[in-house]
Amino acid sequence: MAACTQKPWLHSTLEDYQSRLANILEIEPPSLITPNIISTTPKQVFSPQGSAEPLNIKLREFYNLPECGIKPIIAERNTTLGKLQAPSQRYLYEVRLLAALYRCMMMVDDEPQQEQRSIINRKEQVVVQSWHNLLYNSDEINSARFSSSTHFDEQEDHRSAIQNWQSLLRFSPEELKGKRFQLSDANSLETLLQSISKFKTPAKLRNDMRLLISTLPQITIYLETNMTQLNCLTNPGDKIKAEYLRNVFNLFFIQEIQPQAGKINDWYFQLSVTFEELGFTEHEDNTLNKSLHNDFVSSIKDHVAQWQVFFERCDIVPRN
Repeated sequence: MAACTQKPWLHSTLEDYQSRLANILEIEPPSLITPNIISTTPKQVFSPQGSAEPLNIKLREFYNLPECGIKPIIAERNTTLGKLQAPSQRYLYEVRLLAALYRCMMMVDDEPQQEQRSIINRKEQVVVQSWHNLLYNSDEINSARFSSSTHFDEQEDHRSAIQNWQSLLRFSPEELKGKRFQLSDANSLETLLQSISKFKTPAKLRNDMRLLISTLPQITIYLETNMTQLNCLTNPGDKIKAEYLRNVFNLFFIQEIQPQAGKINDWYFQLSVTFEELGFTEHEDNTLNKSLHNDFVSSIKDHVAQWQVFFERCDIVPRN
């Protein structure tokens, strides 16, 4: 159904669920209204660190040092290609430069190290700025966080996708500082970013939570309005309808919608922890915020509560 209508799997399933309920109740339901999700462009993304501007440091002090690999890195940055680097490549450049500075510092006598230590401290600040620039302004991460038209399919498994986000922490300045910014697997950063962009886990979490928040309460209200009219204890016809309604509830909500919501819930908690560790804060990140998740959980609880009232009133066991 989802493939034919080009609707998200969750939306199509909720529509089928409501349609089957309406066939039994013999009361036309309203069309499900879905949220209008607007993608946030990178320019609108709030970054507490701002964009990483180059910190111009005179490195002439190092030119007379023994060869330690710093001159080719500086020359690379001065090329036209170097000036057009993507945020990820700019970050890797700053990491390589800082690693070279550490090597140079180890090759000099103790007396001039204080000045060089000051330069390294300033370059460490640049690396931190460049890291935030990567997180907030790279095309891959913004695509994964803010795509407005992407949703989960029924069979998607995002455990490895979430692991990719967790693996980003290996490249953070905090992680690399203890290694003097020596990075042996620089190429894997680009691989991680490509995978993150492909799966778009944060955007799918946001979009499907908003979809369920918008549509499931409409079904709940429809049921609340129309199931109360069933005289399911004394009227044989209504009692049969009540049994049919239970079957639809089990078939669609218990077996399809609720398991998908459970996966979304699990992935939300896993990714939220990683987002906090990466530095995405609650107030500026509209991808994974607590208010959205609370509304998501409440929509499910309210729907289940409505069925519980119905089952109790009709003296029906929810599952066969």
